[in-house]
Amino acid sequence: MWRSLSLLACALACAVSGAKQEQPPVSPARPTDPEPAHLPVPLRSGPPPGPDLCRGANAVTLRETASQRDLVCSDGHRACRAYLEVVVRNCTKAAVALQKIVVKDIGLDQGEAWVEARGVVLSRGEAWRHELTTVIARTYSVYALVGSVEAPTQSQAHQFTIENPARRRAMAACEACHGHWGSHGILNREGCICGTSDGGKPCSDGRDCEGMCLADDDGAWCATRVTTFGCRRHLPDGWSDEDHHGWRLPIRCTD
Repeated sequence: MWRSLSLLACALACAVSGAKQEQPPVSPARPTDPEPAHLPVPLRSGPPPGPDLCRGANAVTLRETASQRDLVCSDGHRACRAYLEVVVRNCTKAAVALQKIVVKDIGLDQGEAWVEARGVVLSRGEAWRHELTTVIARTYSVYALVGSVEAPTQSQAHQFTIENPARRRAMAACEACHGHWGSHGILNREGCICGTSDGGKPCSDGRDCEGMCLADDDGAWCATRVTTFGCRRHLPDGWSDEDHHGWRLPIRCTD
Protein backbone atom coordinates (compact mmCIF):
# COMPACT_ATOMS: atom_id res chain seq x y z
CA MET A 1 0.00 0.00 0.00
CA TRP A 2 2.71 2.50 0.96
CA ARG A 3 4.60 1.71 -2.23
CA SER A 4 1.45 2.51 -4.24
CA LEU A 5 1.07 5.81 -2.39
CA SER A 6 4.71 6.68 -3.09
CA LEU A 7 4.24 6.02 -6.79
CA LEU A 8 1.10 8.16 -6.83
CA ALA A 9 2.80 11.03 -5.03
CA CYS A 10 5.74 10.83 -7.47
CA ALA A 11 3.43 10.82 -10.50
CA LEU A 12 1.27 13.73 -9.37
CA ALA A 13 3.35 15.88 -7.02
CA CYS A 14 6.98 15.39 -8.02
CA ALA A 15 6.32 15.79 -11.76
CA VAL A 16 4.20 18.90 -11.71
CA SER A 17 4.91 21.88 -13.90
CA GLY A 18 5.37 25.52 -13.00
CA ALA A 19 2.24 27.45 -12.02
CA LYS A 20 0.95 30.37 -14.05
CA GLN A 21 -1.73 32.97 -13.55
CA GLU A 22 -4.50 32.73 -16.08
CA GLN A 23 -4.11 35.31 -18.83
CA PRO A 24 -6.53 34.34 -21.63
CA PRO A 25 -6.14 33.67 -24.46
CA VAL A 26 -2.46 32.79 -24.09
CA SER A 27 -2.00 29.11 -23.10
CA PRO A 28 0.79 28.17 -20.66
CA ALA A 29 3.83 26.47 -22.12
CA ARG A 30 4.22 22.84 -21.16
CA PRO A 31 7.18 21.98 -18.95
CA THR A 32 10.17 20.05 -20.23
CA ASP A 33 11.45 18.94 -16.84
CA PRO A 34 9.65 18.11 -13.59
CA GLU A 35 9.82 20.74 -10.83
CA PRO A 36 9.36 20.35 -7.07
CA ALA A 37 5.88 20.55 -5.57
CA HIS A 38 6.67 23.63 -3.45
CA LEU A 39 6.51 26.23 -6.18
CA PRO A 40 7.37 29.93 -6.04
CA VAL A 41 4.47 32.35 -5.82
CA PRO A 42 3.26 32.96 -9.38
CA LEU A 43 2.96 36.42 -10.86
CA ARG A 44 -0.68 37.40 -11.23
CA SER A 45 -2.48 40.07 -13.22
CA GLY A 46 -5.78 41.68 -12.27
CA PRO A 47 -9.19 40.31 -13.25
CA PRO A 48 -9.36 39.73 -17.00
CA PRO A 49 -11.33 42.28 -19.03
CA GLY A 50 -14.71 41.49 -20.50
CA PRO A 51 -17.76 39.82 -18.97
CA ASP A 52 -17.81 38.51 -15.40
CA LEU A 53 -16.36 34.97 -15.66
CA CYS A 54 -17.96 34.07 -12.33
CA ARG A 55 -21.42 34.25 -13.99
CA GLY A 56 -23.15 35.06 -10.72
CA ALA A 57 -21.41 32.35 -8.70
CA ASN A 58 -20.56 33.11 -5.08
CA ALA A 59 -17.92 30.49 -4.31
CA VAL A 60 -14.39 29.45 -5.12
CA THR A 61 -14.64 27.51 -8.36
CA LEU A 62 -12.27 24.96 -9.80
CA ARG A 63 -12.12 24.00 -13.46
CA GLU A 64 -10.06 21.47 -15.36
CA THR A 65 -9.63 21.65 -19.13
CA ALA A 66 -11.06 18.17 -19.80
CA SER A 67 -12.73 15.34 -17.93
CA GLN A 68 -10.56 12.77 -19.72
CA ARG A 69 -6.98 12.70 -20.89
CA ASP A 70 -5.02 10.13 -22.88
CA LEU A 71 -1.46 9.37 -21.92
CA VAL A 72 1.06 10.03 -24.68
CA CYS A 73 3.74 7.33 -24.72
CA SER A 74 7.24 7.44 -26.20
CA ASP A 75 8.00 3.72 -25.83
CA GLY A 76 5.00 1.78 -27.05
CA HIS A 77 2.64 1.75 -24.07
CA ARG A 78 5.43 2.77 -21.64
CA ALA A 79 7.17 6.05 -20.76
CA CYS A 80 3.84 7.87 -20.84
CA ARG A 81 2.71 11.31 -19.69
CA ALA A 82 -0.48 13.37 -19.64
CA TYR A 83 -1.12 17.00 -18.74
CA LEU A 84 -4.09 18.48 -16.93
CA GLU A 85 -4.63 22.21 -16.48
CA VAL A 86 -6.46 23.26 -13.33
CA VAL A 87 -7.82 26.80 -12.83
CA VAL A 88 -8.98 28.04 -9.41
CA ARG A 89 -11.13 31.20 -9.54
CA ASN A 90 -12.38 33.28 -6.64
CA CYS A 91 -16.03 34.17 -7.19
CA THR A 92 -16.76 35.25 -3.62
CA LYS A 93 -17.21 38.88 -2.64
CA ALA A 94 -14.01 39.00 -0.56
CA ALA A 95 -10.39 38.12 -1.24
CA VAL A 96 -9.34 34.56 -0.35
CA ALA A 97 -5.98 32.91 0.31
CA LEU A 98 -5.32 29.83 -1.82
CA GLN A 99 -3.56 27.16 0.24
CA LYS A 100 -3.18 24.17 -2.07
CA ILE A 101 -4.61 22.07 -4.88
CA VAL A 102 -5.24 18.47 -3.82
CA VAL A 103 -5.41 15.49 -6.17
CA LYS A 104 -6.79 12.19 -4.86
CA ASP A 105 -6.70 8.74 -6.41
CA ILE A 106 -10.31 7.50 -6.42
CA GLY A 107 -9.11 3.90 -6.04
CA LEU A 108 -7.05 4.55 -2.89
CA ASP A 109 -8.59 5.73 0.38
CA GLN A 110 -5.41 7.52 1.44
CA GLY A 111 -3.78 8.13 -1.95
CA GLU A 112 -3.38 11.84 -2.54
CA ALA A 113 -0.84 14.46 -3.57
CA TRP A 114 -0.99 18.22 -3.54
CA VAL A 115 0.58 21.39 -4.89
CA GLU A 116 1.04 24.17 -2.36
CA ALA A 117 0.24 27.75 -3.36
CA ARG A 118 1.46 29.60 -0.29
CA GLY A 119 1.17 33.36 -0.49
CA VAL A 120 -1.41 33.42 -3.29
CA VAL A 121 -4.32 35.77 -2.51
CA LEU A 122 -7.15 36.02 -5.04
CA SER A 123 -9.52 38.99 -5.30
CA ARG A 124 -12.95 38.45 -6.82
CA GLY A 125 -12.62 37.28 -10.42
CA GLU A 126 -8.92 36.50 -10.13
CA ALA A 127 -7.65 33.01 -10.97
CA TRP A 128 -4.62 30.81 -10.35
CA ARG A 129 -3.60 28.30 -12.99
CA HIS A 130 -1.53 25.15 -12.61
CA GLU A 131 -0.67 22.37 -15.02
CA LEU A 132 -0.34 18.93 -13.45
CA THR A 133 1.59 16.05 -14.97
CA THR A 134 0.70 12.41 -14.41
CA VAL A 135 2.10 9.12 -15.72
CA ILE A 136 -0.49 6.70 -14.31
CA ALA A 137 -3.81 5.78 -15.94
CA ARG A 138 -6.38 6.19 -13.16
CA THR A 139 -9.43 8.21 -12.11
CA TYR A 140 -8.67 11.18 -9.87
CA SER A 141 -10.54 13.83 -7.91
CA VAL A 142 -9.12 17.37 -7.68
CA TYR A 143 -10.15 20.26 -5.42
CA ALA A 144 -8.75 23.45 -3.91
CA LEU A 145 -8.31 24.45 -0.26
CA VAL A 146 -8.71 28.16 0.51
CA GLY A 147 -8.81 30.29 3.66
CA SER A 148 -6.72 29.87 6.78
CA VAL A 149 -4.22 27.07 7.21
CA GLU A 150 -5.90 26.01 10.46
CA ALA A 151 -9.45 25.83 9.03
CA PRO A 152 -9.36 25.77 5.21
CA THR A 153 -12.51 25.59 3.07
CA GLN A 154 -12.71 22.99 0.30
CA SER A 155 -13.97 23.88 -3.16
CA GLN A 156 -16.26 21.59 -5.09
CA ALA A 157 -14.33 18.54 -6.28
CA HIS A 158 -14.02 17.53 -9.92
CA GLN A 159 -13.22 14.09 -11.27
CA PHE A 160 -11.12 13.30 -14.32
CA THR A 161 -9.86 10.09 -15.88
CA ILE A 162 -6.43 9.38 -17.34
CA GLU A 163 -6.46 6.63 -19.99
CA ASN A 164 -3.68 4.71 -21.72
CA PRO A 165 -5.10 3.65 -25.13
CA ALA A 166 -1.70 2.36 -26.29
CA ARG A 167 -1.66 -0.10 -23.38
CA ARG A 168 -5.19 -1.28 -24.20
CA ARG A 169 -4.18 -1.93 -27.80
CA ALA A 170 -1.05 -3.79 -26.72
CA MET A 171 -3.04 -5.99 -24.34
CA ALA A 172 -5.57 -6.79 -27.09
CA ALA A 173 -2.74 -7.76 -29.44
CA CYS A 174 -1.27 -9.94 -26.68
CA GLU A 175 -4.53 -11.79 -26.29
CA ALA A 176 -4.70 -12.30 -30.05
CA CYS A 177 -1.25 -13.94 -30.12
CA HIS A 178 -2.10 -16.13 -27.10
CA GLY A 179 0.61 -14.39 -25.14
CA HIS A 180 1.37 -13.74 -21.51
CA TRP A 181 0.96 -10.14 -20.33
CA GLY A 182 2.97 -9.07 -17.31
CA SER A 183 6.30 -7.76 -16.08
CA HIS A 184 9.23 -9.60 -17.63
CA GLY A 185 12.98 -9.74 -17.50
CA ILE A 186 15.55 -8.27 -15.18
CA LEU A 187 14.18 -4.78 -15.88
CA ASN A 188 10.68 -5.91 -14.90
CA ARG A 189 9.22 -4.22 -17.99
CA GLU A 190 5.51 -4.63 -18.55
CA GLY A 191 4.64 -6.17 -21.88
CA CYS A 192 3.62 -9.25 -23.80
CA ILE A 193 5.40 -12.47 -24.69
CA CYS A 194 3.49 -14.11 -27.52
CA GLY A 195 2.90 -17.84 -27.58
CA THR A 196 4.29 -20.17 -30.22
CA SER A 197 2.37 -22.56 -32.43
CA ASP A 198 4.95 -25.35 -32.01
CA GLY A 199 5.46 -25.28 -28.25
CA GLY A 200 6.44 -28.73 -26.92
CA LYS A 201 7.31 -30.18 -30.35
CA PRO A 202 10.60 -32.14 -30.44
CA CYS A 203 13.45 -30.29 -32.14
CA SER A 204 17.05 -30.94 -33.15
CA ASP A 205 18.03 -27.43 -34.21
CA GLY A 206 17.11 -23.86 -33.27
CA ARG A 207 15.72 -23.41 -36.79
CA ASP A 208 13.02 -25.96 -36.03
CA CYS A 209 11.20 -23.64 -33.61
CA GLU A 210 9.49 -20.27 -33.56
CA GLY A 211 11.16 -19.62 -30.22
CA MET A 212 14.12 -21.42 -28.65
CA CYS A 213 14.88 -25.11 -29.00
CA LEU A 214 15.25 -25.90 -25.30
CA ALA A 215 17.25 -28.95 -24.28
CA ASP A 216 18.32 -31.10 -21.38
CA ASP A 217 19.87 -34.54 -20.97
CA ASP A 218 16.62 -36.23 -21.98
CA GLY A 219 15.96 -34.40 -25.24
CA ALA A 220 15.01 -31.11 -26.87
CA TRP A 221 11.69 -29.36 -27.47
CA CYS A 222 10.35 -26.07 -28.78
CA ALA A 223 9.60 -23.34 -26.23
CA THR A 224 6.00 -22.32 -25.67
CA ARG A 225 6.87 -18.57 -25.85
CA VAL A 226 8.74 -16.60 -28.50
CA THR A 227 11.03 -15.26 -25.77
CA THR A 228 12.35 -17.34 -22.87
CA PHE A 229 13.88 -15.35 -20.03
CA GLY A 230 16.63 -16.66 -17.79
CA CYS A 231 19.57 -18.95 -18.54
CA ARG A 232 18.57 -22.14 -20.37
CA ARG A 233 20.35 -24.89 -22.21
CA HIS A 234 19.32 -24.99 -25.84
CA LEU A 235 20.19 -26.06 -29.37
CA PRO A 236 21.20 -23.00 -31.44
CA ASP A 237 20.56 -22.43 -35.14
CA GLY A 238 22.80 -24.74 -37.21
CA TRP A 239 23.33 -27.25 -34.41
CA SER A 240 22.22 -30.15 -36.60
CA ASP A 241 24.67 -29.23 -39.39
CA GLU A 242 27.62 -30.69 -37.46
CA ASP A 243 28.31 -33.66 -35.22
CA HIS A 244 28.18 -32.47 -31.60
CA HIS A 245 28.24 -35.90 -29.98
CA GLY A 246 29.71 -35.59 -26.51
CA TRP A 247 29.55 -31.80 -26.50
CA ARG A 248 28.08 -29.93 -23.60
CA LEU A 249 24.84 -28.17 -24.46
CA PRO A 250 25.31 -24.42 -24.83
CA ILE A 251 23.57 -22.08 -22.43
CA ARG A 252 21.75 -18.94 -23.52
CA CYS A 253 20.82 -16.17 -21.06
CA THR A 254 18.05 -13.67 -21.82
CA ASP A 255 17.50 -10.83 -19.38
